Amino acid sequence: MNLYLRVACFFRKFGQAAPDAPSVPDVEVIRNRCMWQLEETLELLAACYGGDVAAIESAACELVGLIRWAPVKVDLVAYADANADIRYVAYGNDIAAGIDSRETDAEIARSNDSKSPPSAPGGKVQKGAGYSPPALAGILREQGWGR
Repeated sequence: MNLYLRVACFFRKFGQAAPDAPSVPDVEVIRNRCMWQLEETLELLAACYGGDVAAIESAACELVGLIRWAPVKVDLVAYADANADIRYVAYGNDIAAGIDSRETDAEIARSNDSKSPPSAPGGKVQKGAGYSPPALAGILREQGWGR
């Protein structure tokens, strides 16, 4: 199953709404999704720049303020374009590092499926007692990392 379908199943599993046709999500959904995108971007920057999370997070403070407090005015075409570009760049990041993302995507989906129902504000799915972290190092070794 491709990653899009896995994420759609994740949405259903945790009771997150998915409209039948393209539409602008509610303001809180936009704010939450932008915060989660920023969190993942900060994680990438920390992985690329020695894990100096404090410096990276301090640089992100203005973006956090923007996401939380600025008026939300979504241009759905620009929204779709930006998300497609993000996916394209992310796959390019994997290709540039020689990573077969089909396998890492499947492992991330497996790990996310082990999370618990939303309990945090905004509906973020939590890492509960049954959570199993992704085992990416083994997959990377199988793909030739460290040889």
